[in-house]
Amino acid sequence: PNPTTGVFRMELPEAAVITVLDVSGRVVLVQRAVPGVAVVDLSANPVGVYAVRVMGEVVRNYRVVRGE
Repeated sequence: PNPTTGVFRMELPEAAVITVLDVSGRVVLVQRAVPGVAVVDLSANPVGVYAVRVMGEVVRNYRVVRGE
């Protein structure tokens, strides 16, 4: 669900690289994921809006709100 308290799951149909950027464009997380459910943990990052890029066979972009 969006907003998240920091940890969220993504269903991935193929292996991918997940990159999370803060509003200033700074990369705050990069992780490799296998097909299935990927768990992304932003709980160590401040409250705010983050861009999530999933690069697999297709590049997908999402926006996640990290709330309290």
